[in-house]
Amino acid sequence: MNALHPYFVFEGLTMPMIVTVHRPGPDRTNWGVSRHHDQLLVISKGEKVPDCSPLPVMVLRQTSQGRVCLLPVVNGPEGYVGPLAGGNYAVGGSDFRQALAGLLGPDFLGAVPIHDRYESQELHDQLAC
Repeated sequence: MNALHPYFVFEGLTMPMIVTVHRPGPDRTNWGVSRHHDQLLVISKGEKVPDCSPLPVMVLRQTSQGRVCLLPVVNGPEGYVGPLAGGNYAVGGSDFRQALAGLLGPDFLGAVPIHDRYESQELHDQLAC
């Protein structure tokens, strides 16, 4: 069984919520969930992961730099590096934007990076150069 990622609960966000995937360019997710799905389901702490969700289930996490990102609920394949940003973003309705803008301030532009890319250590080392 895969372990859950750590995440934070954000006040002012009603969960669960559905967000839309925005793809600004070519796919770089390495077959991440946002490559094949136009919507994602975001849940919060204490919520049971829905067994029958047709959408990939994600959590909203605040990074150590104070930014936010979406992560898959479960860890990726063993031995792989990730989750990493794959170039896609999640956008939500006005409640989503307003709540995050209230938390993150005027620098929040309305889109949240989706970290759903996993890669082998070898590929990660090659791309890190």
